[in-house]
Amino acid sequence: MSAFFKEIYRLYNKYFLRKPLVQRAIIGLLTYSMMLAIILVSVIPPQINLTVGQASNRTIYAPNNIEDKIATEKARQQAEQSVPDAYVRDRNLESQVISSLDQIGETLLENKSLTVEEIKNALKDDLPSNLVSKLERLSDNTLYFITQLSDEELIALNTEAKALLLRVFEEGISTTESGLALIEHEISLLDLSFSGKIYIENLLTAVYQPSYSYSEVLTNVLKKEARQNIAPIIIHKGDVIVYKEQIINEHIYSLLEYSGLLSTGRRTQMILGVALYLLIVFIVGIAFLKVFCKEIYNKEITLVMYSTILVISVLASALLLRLSPLLVMSVTVGVLITVLLNWQGAIVAVLVHNAIIAPLIADYPITAVISVVGGITAIISSHRMSQRADMVRIALYVAAVQGALIASMQLLFGNGWGQLAESALIAVSSGIAFVIIAIGSLPLLENTFGIISTVRLLELSNPNRPLLRRLLLEAPGTYNHSIVMGNLAEAAAEAVGADPLLARVGAYYHDIGKLKRPAFFVENQINEDNPHNKYTPSLSALIIISHIKDGVELAKEERLPQPVIDMIEQHHGTTLVSYFHHQALEQKVEDDTVREIDYRYDGPRPQTKEAGILMLSDSIEAAVRALKRRSKTKVEEVVRKIIKSRLRDGELDECDLTMRDLEKLADTYIRSLSGVYHNRIAYPERSIADLERSKKLGRNTD
Repeated sequence: MSAFFKEIYRLYNKYFLRKPLVQRAIIGLLTYSMMLAIILVSVIPPQINLTVGQASNRTIYAPNNIEDKIATEKARQQAEQSVPDAYVRDRNLESQVISSLDQIGETLLENKSLTVEEIKNALKDDLPSNLVSKLERLSDNTLYFITQLSDEELIALNTEAKALLLRVFEEGISTTESGLALIEHEISLLDLSFSGKIYIENLLTAVYQPSYSYSEVLTNVLKKEARQNIAPIIIHKGDVIVYKEQIINEHIYSLLEYSGLLSTGRRTQMILGVALYLLIVFIVGIAFLKVFCKEIYNKEITLVMYSTILVISVLASALLLRLSPLLVMSVTVGVLITVLLNWQGAIVAVLVHNAIIAPLIADYPITAVISVVGGITAIISSHRMSQRADMVRIALYVAAVQGALIASMQLLFGNGWGQLAESALIAVSSGIAFVIIAIGSLPLLENTFGIISTVRLLELSNPNRPLLRRLLLEAPGTYNHSIVMGNLAEAAAEAVGADPLLARVGAYYHDIGKLKRPAFFVENQINEDNPHNKYTPSLSALIIISHIKDGVELAKEERLPQPVIDMIEQHHGTTLVSYFHHQALEQKVEDDTVREIDYRYDGPRPQTKEAGILMLSDSIEAAVRALKRRSKTKVEEVVRKIIKSRLRDGELDECDLTMRDLEKLADTYIRSLSGVYHNRIAYPERSIADLERSKKLGRNTD
């Protein structure tokens, strides 16, 4: 049975787990799960068990900003009730009343020369019935008073009545009683005779109607505006919800429920909200990587490191935000991923990092701005980082930008100078600290994931490194070959879009295995004694081939990065040590068997562009150096011959070099080697003797 399960696991591992898509899915699932756990622990408060009427056993503080809905609703109801009824002015009605007043005045003016009875009959005949019924208050004495007036006096009284009516309308009166009372009061203030006042009062009483009426629609609109003007009452994070020994009432219970402290649907709702939000951020982040950062997305080890940096930075930010809302580790994320991978991936990481921690800084929108700008500043300033001393420059740039940004924000929102200084100090010091953390983490991440940074490569290219010093002193020919080859490989890598610095460093260290037996390699044989003359071709080939294994061992002892070790191991691929193989074929007797496999390097073949370039550079540089005549035509012939040979033997099948790349490499090699091994002028012996004589006499020989 155990054998059966082992076979199932073997097949599952071979056909499922080893698939890149499955591996990326597992990495993504684990990363999402860890991110979700961190945010849930940070956002969702610990659960408590309390009911209405129960006394709290401790003081409970708000875990985040929450709205006091009951208090907000109470305040809004009070604001709504305080709104008075709204009335609407009917100007059409006012026009009708004024028109009626004018009509009565004109009728009286036309008939004032008649008797009182005749005036009454004229009013009945000329005016509408609704007005006639209202003119009953015009007494005989008032009508007689009119007949005694001149036309100008009557017109003046009518004009005064109309002006008084307009003043009453402007007062916004909504009842007839109030309007008539105001009319009576206004008439009492007029400088007229008693009969004139009575006339105006009777006239206005007959026609007056209030022009303002209650509007339910307008009243409701004003009440709605009053509700909306009441802002939600917020209980801020850290405020007390309930004190110890305080009895839980409905109001307090609702606050506990809405904050997610109780085991209710609200808590489940918060968890689902966080999970869905992170899932969206995660999917968008993966899509960005897949489209814009394929070199990160397509390589599992870089994806693991990328995810690890994000998870650790989110965890650190979640812990630090408890101390200050300004302590977000976007700067560290930006520097690490820029230096270890590339700036495109760093921008995605900074944006994703800030999106993930957004629920933690929702109450501090300024933090999000400072964090994103600080992270992008770190990416820009560390993009060209060439040595660890650049840390000071990066830290100063980040500190300056973050400090200036927080100062501008504080000034914009009108905060005090004390708060401004405190926030600026935190922003500046945290920026410097996060850069230091990033630089200090580089070696750990490089060693853990086998990813080599630009800084590390530059350190390895220093000629004072122990292995390079040994190579110079113990194998000077190999050292010279490596230096020339480094320049050649760097130029070739630039031509095809590979990593030029990695190609140069790989060239410097590719032959360190020759330190074990330097005299067995022709470039280090100063005198004419060749130790291979004492050994058989098979043993000589074994010694030559063993420099790969010896180089890998030395590289591991010196803890060189894995990419450099891989280049040492792959730079000969499975090529044939042709000189000794040919020698063995010439020396063999009839019963001997010369196996070609015994004269081939163990491999593996180059797996990357840089390793393929190293293989070609090594073979081409050695072949061109061995030429007696190094004309450009001869150099080109050798270069193209070696490239075709490696291509025909399948040595370049497993790296990413295309036929177009190989053509670019050929042109680069021809141009570079023609410059290095150019023809030199042969000075005549007489000229040399003259130069020596001039030096002895102290003459200028320039």
